[in-house]
Amino acid sequence: MGQVKIEVFTDGSCIDNGSKDAQAGCGLWYGQNDPRNQAIKLPPSVEQSNNSGEAVAVLVAAQTAPKNAELHIYSDSTFVIDGLTENLKDCENQGWIGRSNKEILKATAAHLRQRKGRTIFHKVKGHSGNEGNDGADALAGVGAQKEEPDNIDLTIPGNLTTTGAHLASMTQSILYRGIKEKIKVPIRRDALISLDMIRCAVKDAVGTSPTDERIWKSFRHTDVSKSISAFMWKTAQNAYKIGDYWMNIPTMEIRA
Repeated sequence: MGQVKIEVFTDGSCIDNGSKDAQAGCGLWYGQNDPRNQAIKLPPSVEQSNNSGEAVAVLVAAQTAPKNAELHIYSDSTFVIDGLTENLKDCENQGWIGRSNKEILKATAAHLRQRKGRTIFHKVKGHSGNEGNDGADALAGVGAQKEEPDNIDLTIPGNLTTTGAHLASMTQSILYRGIKEKIKVPIRRDALISLDMIRCAVKDAVGTSPTDERIWKSFRHTDVSKSISAFMWKTAQNAYKIGDYWMNIPTMEIRA
């Protein structure tokens, strides 16, 4: 009897991607009206983004497929395919420092390694009229719009857990990034107020509320000069000696 072959198309979707109100979902499509098809809504504990949805879809495919079957995963996500194949060794050797969706990808890699059958990834072009990709995309959209989130199991079997980083694979830049990830510096009160003001202004203008990360990143956009970037950053931090700065300095209150 030949080995069972399973083919599944996976995709992710996100409503208001990059905003505080983002809602992500993912879809798994095995065929027309196939009972294994799934539309999943990501829980709030997981980053809400397109890439998260893409990664969770592959995770669920690896968790639910029979371990002895030959699993063919069709995805239009270069991020997920490369992250689980050619970039996986570097990610693990560098302790996943600076990698987004690391918990999802670590769990996915562990479940793929548990499989006895081969797992083969196929890169497909998104929105190209491919029935499977379009089916997974539609299911991902349904998942993102569901009222209640689904449970996602990110458990990694103990014998497949990778911890730490290989010193030989590290650079000063990666080590510094790792230190920044471990040491969480609280955001200053003035910066929190500025971020909320920016968020409200953006929502009034375009209808979405950007995340803190997206706001900070926008200050460093390639279309913004370094001097303007520095000005916006300092303004958001209330670093200029204007306004309330002078209120607690005797005889200087008038400058406020």
